[in-house]
Amino acid sequence: MPRRRDHHRAREETAREARTHARSAQRPADPRRLEGKNFLEPVYPSTEKLKLRGLGGRQLARLTQTLLGLLKEKDLPENLPDSVLVYPDPATGQPRKFLSRYEAYQQIHFPTHPDLFRQAVFRLKFEEFFVAQLRLGLIKSRRHRYSQGVVFAQVGELFNGFYTQYLPFELTGAQKRVLKEIRRDAGSGRQMNRLLQGDVGSGKTIVALLAMLLAIDNGFQACLMAPTEILSRQHYEGISGLLKELPLKVRLLTGSSKSKQRKETLAAAADGTYRVMVRDLFNESGDDPSRIYRLAVRPERPDFRLVAMAVAPPAAAKDSKEVPVWNTLLRRGGTMPIRVLVHRRDGFGGEIKLETRGLPPGVTAAAAKIDAGANSGILLLSAAENAANWAGAISIVGTATISGTEVLREARGASVVRTVADPANEMVFSRMTRASCHSPWYSY
Repeated sequence: MPRRRDHHRAREETAREARTHARSAQRPADPRRLEGKNFLEPVYPSTEKLKLRGLGGRQLARLTQTLLGLLKEKDLPENLPDSVLVYPDPATGQPRKFLSRYEAYQQIHFPTHPDLFRQAVFRLKFEEFFVAQLRLGLIKSRRHRYSQGVVFAQVGELFNGFYTQYLPFELTGAQKRVLKEIRRDAGSGRQMNRLLQGDVGSGKTIVALLAMLLAIDNGFQACLMAPTEILSRQHYEGISGLLKELPLKVRLLTGSSKSKQRKETLAAAADGTYRVMVRDLFNESGDDPSRIYRLAVRPERPDFRLVAMAVAPPAAAKDSKEVPVWNTLLRRGGTMPIRVLVHRRDGFGGEIKLETRGLPPGVTAAAAKIDAGANSGILLLSAAENAANWAGAISIVGTATISGTEVLREARGASVVRTVADPANEMVFSRMTRASCHSPWYSY
């Protein structure tokens, strides 16, 4: 009996090996299964809830590998013409061609070489921004073609009378140039979007007032909008004083206006009694006058926005198989630099103090700031040797003083699109993300 069992077990093992060999012969060889892996294995970020359901980093990598194996090149057809796919090499000037979409998706998840990984990232980011620019250009083209603007064809008595008789001072050359540009755009029949920048007291309000008179001379109303009620009242008093000799009525409408006063103001605006109106931006009135405001003016609002991203790793040697990793992985006893970019608006150039919130125990952040006039700063995180395992989101907050008021702005995460030689003083182009998440980092 024992010999028969051994003989039966041997026959089953032989049959199993034969079936395995037959299946292997029918399936084409996968180079990633031969003698280990010849690609860099991606490690995808996950969460504790996903890990409890069997979707950790390794499981996500296996799923991605399986899905990519099911794709054929015909499933990802090329969406850009050859005239766009060919570009001059920045180093040699020789023409080069982007990777195909199919190869780019393969190489960005399972790169077989660092150069191919960089080319895949470049290709996909270029495609994303090319399509975005194409869409914006199409919207602008359609707007100019189908959405005609109102033509301010004449410069009437109100504009000329105020300019020649009641203007309290001589306009500067810059103000005259801007007015000529506004008159040219307003007479073109296309929608005008213009940002007028200048220091406090440089004369932006008088330019806005003359533009409003231009709209009124052509039979329309004009509305000047201010960010606060206090500034609205200041503009109302100033404009009322400047226009007191002209046959115009100016009205103020703010968020604190009484309901009766608001109805009277809107009714007067609807029948054209008041040709100039000053409103604050937070006016909550749901009733709009039947006459359309053809010209709206807003003051400049100095402000800033912050973007946080991993610092660029050192470039790898040409013959190296290592991929420079942009990640946010902090090891015990190590440090991790984070570059914080600032996008300044409307002339703000002050110093910004950086603060990190939500750090786990054992992790500290050195005091950091973005100097006045600079475009970025470095925030350095340090982990103790006994720091516990932790994965989560932290927040980076910048504080600056603008017009005597302390302003706080939280940084958003981003991935680098194109770096520059001097990121501290040159603008770095980045792609924003909705949350503090980053691309997968690679282990090798």
